[in-house]
Amino acid sequence: MIIDIYKHYIFDYLDLLSQIRLLATCWTFRNELDMTDMYNIDDKYKYRLTQTVIDKYINLKKLDISLNPKITNVNHLVELEILNASGSRCRMYDTGLVYCINLKDLNA
Repeated sequence: MIIDIYKHYIFDYLDLLSQIRLLATCWTFRNELDMTDMYNIDDKYKYRLTQTVIDKYINLKKLDISLNPKITNVNHLVELEILNASGSRCRMYDTGLVYCINLKDLNA
């Protein structure tokens, strides 16, 4: 099926803006495709990330919130593997990481 082709071969190779636009085109894409990488995104998008935005993407595996004071809790991201929460403006504390049991790489 076409959704399998997008899921396994195309979606992960798109940049963030292209992923968002693709998800907005079709109800099936929105429900079947999961955004998993918010680590390798442009700085202009990193600064726009907020707690509300992060709360919508529960299947994230990679996240960069360095220098972002708007995000304080990632406990709902159980599948998170890589997290960059470095920088003096970052407001992430231990209580915001308690349920991230799959973390392999943490930069704080």
